[in-house]
Amino acid sequence: MDQPLNLRRKYIHISSNHRFQDSTDEAKLQVHMQNPLKNVHSVAVKQFSMASAMHNIRTGDNELTWLEVYKHDGDENADSQVFTIKVPVGYYEASELCQEINAQIALLPSRKLSADVNEAASEIVFSQDPGTYQIQISLKNAGTGTHGVKYFQPIHTPFTFWNRLGFSESQVKTRGKRIRTTEYVSDDAMDVGEAETAAEVLSFPSSMTAMGYNTFYMLLSQFPTHIESDGGVYLCSDTLTKGGGTFETTVNQDNLHVVARPVNILEWVQFDQARFSFVNYNAKMPHMHFLNEASVQDFDISLRSAHGKPLKIDECGHFNIVLMVETIEHDEISADFIKKYNEEGYALAHQKDRIKLNLN
Repeated sequence: MDQPLNLRRKYIHISSNHRFQDSTDEAKLQVHMQNPLKNVHSVAVKQFSMASAMHNIRTGDNELTWLEVYKHDGDENADSQVFTIKVPVGYYEASELCQEINAQIALLPSRKLSADVNEAASEIVFSQDPGTYQIQISLKNAGTGTHGVKYFQPIHTPFTFWNRLGFSESQVKTRGKRIRTTEYVSDDAMDVGEAETAAEVLSFPSSMTAMGYNTFYMLLSQFPTHIESDGGVYLCSDTLTKGGGTFETTVNQDNLHVVARPVNILEWVQFDQARFSFVNYNAKMPHMHFLNEASVQDFDISLRSAHGKPLKIDECGHFNIVLMVETIEHDEISADFIKKYNEEGYALAHQKDRIKLNLN
């Protein structure tokens, strides 16, 4: 029968205030244990705290990308171009964010798509419906005379935030997913990040939004925007998740299957407090990561957003973590103990025999 493990718990208190500032601008720490942890059985996040006040537009998650298509009048020819704007990092309420998006669109050098003299740059204006909190995009084809039709299509990339504006999967074409089609389409044509191939693969007008002529057409997000609130953060560590006990879903680009792959997530901390409050997480049932009696002297801790992007310390603020480490305590037998044990055994084995005779 297997003997129960002799486990001992140790606690490591970590403050981001102690991070080496010149090493990286990410919310990441390298921790060196003065006394190595031996025979580590498992590790878990016991407690975590930080202020719910981080930026909602952050580096690597601050772009909007869209496709514009100009279909010429009277023929099947079309010109297209993918545009991207980058919103400065910071915290924005939804109405302020719409104003900033409009300002960044106005800074684009040129949005004329063709040599057609009757075509003009389209007018695109973001705003928020004050009653439903949905984001609406006003689209106008500003051409004159005999001109073609213009189309608009939001495109999701790893750096865009269309979904946080409330736009649904059917409203946004995702660069990270291939487009299903009944006809053969080459691998290159499946990348909707390329304007020409995207215009070929997408159909007119069902999968794109036609802009209004002489009037604005309103493209309304399917859901209210939740850009002002973050769902939480991931606590991650490459070293402390080597046991491979945590998985995350992704899309296999070869067969479109959803697959789960090992990742370095230690814990998901949900933000359940209002903004400007403190998030205080205390694990009722710790998420244990098993390390198979490894020795740990150096390990990393980092924060990622709910969308998996590395957070920067100046964009999320400082935090505190308490790690719970379980080590297996083995009976320690010293060299001096072994020497005395052997000497005693030798002495017992080499004692002279004693014979006691009872002559009565």
